[in-house]
Amino acid sequence: TAIIGILGILMAGGAYVPLDPEYPQERLSFMLKDTKADIVLSQEKYSDKLAALGSQQVILDKHWSEILDISAQQPELVIAVKSNHLAYVIYTSGSTGTPKGVMVTHSAVNRLVKQTDFIDITAQDTFLQFASLSFDAATFEIWGALLNGGKLVVAPAGKEAISRLGDIITTNDVSIAWLTSGLFQSLVQENLAQLSSLRVLLSGGDVVPLEATRLFLSHCHKTIFINGYGPTENTTFSTCFTVPRDLSEDLNSLPIGRPISNTQAYVLDQMGQPVAIGVPGELHLSGAVSYTHL
Repeated sequence: TAIIGILGILMAGGAYVPLDPEYPQERLSFMLKDTKADIVLSQEKYSDKLAALGSQQVILDKHWSEILDISAQQPELVIAVKSNHLAYVIYTSGSTGTPKGVMVTHSAVNRLVKQTDFIDITAQDTFLQFASLSFDAATFEIWGALLNGGKLVVAPAGKEAISRLGDIITTNDVSIAWLTSGLFQSLVQENLAQLSSLRVLLSGGDVVPLEATRLFLSHCHKTIFINGYGPTENTTFSTCFTVPRDLSEDLNSLPIGRPISNTQAYVLDQMGQPVAIGVPGELHLSGAVSYTHL
């Protein structure tokens, strides 16, 4: 239902703001006021909680027949959506203060999943949509599948998905999945076999542990493993590292790799100047850079 709602919003030329019903009422209220969202698409089981927020609700599973009737009477929408138009707003955790809304354009989503160089996505791939819609990893999962003609498998919410992960992957022939580094470590320790049928596994969100990585590589011989790094502001991944089978024993941590397509990374000093190779500095990230010759 959520995926249908998102597609409807975008096809109508709008932008969506994912709301996690598990969030505190105050946070949800802040997000709606901050974005000035007039309409909330929801499901009946969440309608009571969201009703207190004041925005107009459209309950998809309750109002579906009415939606179909109205849409049948309306002329086909012809919306000119451009690459710089807003696709969605996703909020940071707010751990360092007030949550901040990150505005993501259509071009930013395309940069992540279309003609990129860190992963090969085909129409034959099946993605697992495992992340919460309020977590930017869902951008890679949803649009990695749908914008490349692939299949999207939406995992059930809550702990049920973790306990059934192996069955979900096997039953649906999932070929590409993304897991937080913590969950990756936990699954490697508990049951490696449930990940072995994947064509590509990506992990990130925090430091990916080396010990779990080595154990995974030693058992899942056919799976490509990628360490993805990037802040929410950069749309999921900024740099990626495809982990080699012969991972060096001298490593103290897993590298974050190189910038993906249409991304630039710079290591700069306090004056904003590039540092020499091997000299500590601060990582700065940017989008595509064009050069004009005068």
